[in-house]
Amino acid sequence: MGTDGYRWSHVERVWPGDPGAPGGRANRRGFRYRAYVPGPVAEWRPALPAEVADDAVRAEVACRALARHGARLETLLWPLLRSEALASSRIEGLVVSHHRLAHAGLGGSADPTAAGVLANVAAVRAAVQVAAGAARITPATLDALHAALLGDAAPAIAGRVREAQNWIGGRHPNPRGAAFVPPPPEEVPRLVDDLCRFIAREDLPAVVQAAIAHVQFETIHPYADGNGRLGRMLIPVVLRRRGVTAPPGEGVGAVPPVSLVLAADGDGYVEALGAFREGDAEPWLALCSWAVWRAAGAAEHLAARVEALADDWRRRAGPLRRHSAAARLIAALPAEPVVDLAAVRRLTGASHEAARLAIARLADADVLRQVGDARRRRVWEAVGLFALLDGLEADLGPVRSGRVPARPPTSPPAVGG
Repeated sequence: MGTDGYRWSHVERVWPGDPGAPGGRANRRGFRYRAYVPGPVAEWRPALPAEVADDAVRAEVACRALARHGARLETLLWPLLRSEALASSRIEGLVVSHHRLAHAGLGGSADPTAAGVLANVAAVRAAVQVAAGAARITPATLDALHAALLGDAAPAIAGRVREAQNWIGGRHPNPRGAAFVPPPPEEVPRLVDDLCRFIAREDLPAVVQAAIAHVQFETIHPYADGNGRLGRMLIPVVLRRRGVTAPPGEGVGAVPPVSLVLAADGDGYVEALGAFREGDAEPWLALCSWAVWRAAGAAEHLAARVEALADDWRRRAGPLRRHSAAARLIAALPAEPVVDLAAVRRLTGASHEAARLAIARLADADVLRQVGDARRRRVWEAVGLFALLDGLEADLGPVRSGRVPARPPTSPPAVGG
């Protein structure tokens, strides 16, 4: 079945009875269920309505405009990675603030939620680095990224394609009443290989390719956990691989926080993925194009604001030698806005005394502010950066109408202010 050449199907399977299953008689009985098997995409050529094609081009132009900022992106890379990973984790129910995440990352954290999001940050960066340098994305590449994402939290399943049926939604310990049942496990290796061959293509608009790669991965649901977060990574992976978010050979580049836009209307996001699976690709391709466009525009505004904040820090600190510890620390703060003495020494390469004096100078200038219990550990925060990052989330937050516009407006939103 399907439209426009995307040939999906359902297969019927039997869930065996389990006399010891909890939850009443219904959960102990066996039953038949239907699993969805997506069509192959490696050679699929979707026909794009003119409006969708225009949206995709507009989104790509916005990403390329962001990528042209060059050195500015080095300042912006970690704030954008954190924003993308935080939002993608939030869609999965892992809610952590920028502030909490930065403190957790300074010296390790016993907070399992923060640790999970930190793993997501690292995995997003690793994924985009792979896209920047690898000849192609393979099933083994996806396994390695999944292992990076879940390794510490779930070592038994990290990097391992599932060998059992999974499902999404429902209230039973089985697929009875599930909102969506992905393909049976024996179909997964074939489908993942097909997806990787699709990602290797060069003949589709990059944003359309990223959108299809994401929905196809989510539909296959190849792992026991972490599919949403890893699937959303494929959007920046495809954009980087196609040279949209950075020219070839020029590092990681920009990571527009697309998940932050998608998280603003979770119901609309899920509905658009569902429509794609039912043969109507337009809602998801339009939504993803709009999300990429909006995220790229917001990232460009954020870059300007972070740069302006760093200039303000330099003015407050007074004249600084270009390679002084204080100057190097200011340059490093957008990436690491929470520091202790050991972190400052690592970031600046300075001696213990030079690092201590740099902290003192920036604290006197209200560039750094000491937080927490000084008797246990002296920690400082960069003044003003968390407000900018929270402003990005507020401006890309829930759409007041409750729905994401089908077509993008004519200019990107300002961030902060």
